[in-house]
Amino acid sequence: MPVSAGYEKLIVGSGLADMEAVRLLDIPGIETNEILFVGDNPYTDIIGAHGVGMKTAWIRMGRDSPGDAPHPDFIVDHVEELKVHLA
Repeated sequence: MPVSAGYEKLIVGSGLADMEAVRLLDIPGIETNEILFVGDNPYTDIIGAHGVGMKTAWIRMGRDSPGDAPHPDFIVDHVEELKVHLA
């Protein structure tokens, strides 16, 4: 998927372990806040990504947002919907 709107990197991951791995990466010319992390778990994905300064997208798959999780930058039901937000 081509990524625009200032996002240089799109990462689809599986939780806090991914956040630590990404944080340790030194990607020349890419700042952490230019990365969009896409996840389906508002706790392990969205909290982790916010914690290292990434933009976030939550794939909610029909679920309601839990009140105690941080609000992601984007909420979608399917990753394909990100095309609209990032075009």
